[in-house]
Amino acid sequence: MDNTILIAITEIKQGIDNTDPIEDRFRHAMKQARGHWLIIKEDEQLRAAIGAVLVTATEEEQERINAELAVIKALNAAARGVSIDFDRLEMNDNPIGILKLWEETNND
Repeated sequence: MDNTILIAITEIKQGIDNTDPIEDRFRHAMKQARGHWLIIKEDEQLRAAIGAVLVTATEEEQERINAELAVIKALNAAARGVSIDFDRLEMNDNPIGILKLWEETNND
């Protein structure tokens, strides 16, 4: 991972309140990442926001996040023409909606 993203994760995670629901933590981290002084590329901003929440999350929350990220990665690969066995993906019964939250923060 790029050092600029790691610096942003370190700064963003400091403002995360672990007593907030995970969706609110993502909203906070995403807003901070979108305006971060060090990262200007949108994909790096998203990675920094996800990273900040991931490093502060409980083990159970990390599993939820990672399961959702696996689906996102698979969809991205499929969109590029890579053959994906979707039956092997573990679908989360309670998705966070990371990409939806990312779009919400773009509209704020």
